[in-house]
Amino acid sequence: MPATSNATRTIVSSVTAAALCAAGATFAAPQNPPSAASASQSEPFRGRGNEPFWSVEVVGTMMTFKPADGATITASPVAVEQMSGGRRYVARAAGQAVATVTVLDQPCTDSMSGQPFPSRVTVQIGAFEARGCGGAGRTETGR
Repeated sequence: MPATSNATRTIVSSVTAAALCAAGATFAAPQNPPSAASASQSEPFRGRGNEPFWSVEVVGTMMTFKPADGATITASPVAVEQMSGGRRYVARAAGQAVATVTVLDQPCTDSMSGQPFPSRVTVQIGAFEARGCGGAGRTETGR
């Protein structure tokens, strides 16, 4: 049974990532649902980074951020914005971006394992920012 800390909460951009993680926040932004066109362009994407360790997954219109320490953060719906050299996944609340995953189609090498990935990834949640690597589908050897 889910814990009460997983209840849907409205998040404002001034809240820090540490507070979001500690609260086990779930974003909800129903006033800005993605269009059918942007949702259909979205393919499953996974990214990860080191020090601190984290991972992010975007499947359809759902974004899930997992820090090494702290609660998982889920955002839905997520709009896909195409940009030169990549794309951006954005979750909004009250018209403000509260969680963004920017994917640049540039080769990236994991700083610890040396594993190559097709994309550079930046995750922004409130004032928190993390950089790493990622790609469509599986991002870890053997998984």
